[in-house]
Amino acid sequence: MERYLNKRGNSSVESFIIGENYIDVKFLNSPKIYRYSPKNANNNMVGYMKHLARKGIGLNTFIKKYANRAYD
Repeated sequence: MERYLNKRGNSSVESFIIGENYIDVKFLNSPKIYRYSPKNANNNMVGYMKHLARKGIGLNTFIKKYANRAYD
């Protein structure tokens, strides 16, 4: 997994893996890995989450607001 940059320093996201049509996210203090894919989140949402993960900022906030229960 790739370490999340956490540029603001207050994210719960620890690391991620970007696949062709999904993103796996690991949160701090949780052994579980959450997969977000078009199965439960639309393509635009998954694409934006990939963008935020690469930037290292905003992913945790986006998940909390829009994708909290959209994992597979």
